[in-house]
Amino acid sequence: MAKTQIKKLRAAGTVAVLSVIVVVLFFPLFVMLVRSIMTEAEIFDYPKLLPSGFHFQSYHNARYSADFLKWTGNTVTVVVCNIVGTVLSGFLCAYGFAKVHFKFKGLWFALTMASTMLPSITLRIPLYMMFHDWGWLGTLNPLIVPAFFGGGALNIFLIMQFIKGIPDSIFESAKIDGANNLRCMYSIALPNCVPLVAYLCITTFLGVWNDYSSALIYLTNSREKWTLALGLYKTALDPLFRDNQKMAMGVLMCIPPLVVFGFSQKQLIEGVSMTGIKA
Repeated sequence: MAKTQIKKLRAAGTVAVLSVIVVVLFFPLFVMLVRSIMTEAEIFDYPKLLPSGFHFQSYHNARYSADFLKWTGNTVTVVVCNIVGTVLSGFLCAYGFAKVHFKFKGLWFALTMASTMLPSITLRIPLYMMFHDWGWLGTLNPLIVPAFFGGGALNIFLIMQFIKGIPDSIFESAKIDGANNLRCMYSIALPNCVPLVAYLCITTFLGVWNDYSSALIYLTNSREKWTLALGLYKTALDPLFRDNQKMAMGVLMCIPPLVVFGFSQKQLIEGVSMTGIKA
């Protein structure tokens, strides 16, 4: 009986601690949501936390704002291009390392994986100078083009582990029938990596949608090309924007990642677990 009571107490303590953590993490989101349906006067009526009613005019103003629509379009463009570029170029590189034999393959793979040890901040200045020389600053190119050059060393490694798990005899049979490496990758490797493709698409979407630093560096002086993350930050500093409209824009920006994460938990868990098995 004593052991049972101890287990119940431990379970209750765990639930209590997790509940406190959840409340602390979600409290800023709660404040943002509540203040988005407040009037301007209620927002400055401290310490008032709950609104007197539901006022959705701020959502209407934010949703049909020309800037908001433009920034949303820019963000969607960057997200879609990054998903396509990351998956496509990542598979090309990973298939080459996994199934194609060429000179110095081990050296090139070692250099690729060594790039993960470089802090990303150390590449900001040379990349900025390079994009400046090319005339890309103020355009979406710095946020899109790099995704088509490998898609990241870790993604290459994960895809390569999946492809290595596919028997060589299947690829050899396809080549006997006349398939080249590109056809083998598209018809054999890709269908066998569907869980990983879903995982890469979801994580790329979440990472790019919330990317603020890259847009801040390359798009600061081009309001027409701002993404949602940068636009929301800039409007937070603009006194001409009402505070409830700023909060409404923040809520609208949070909806797509929450929806994607809510409907893709199975794919995320399956992708992570399969990655662990293959690795």
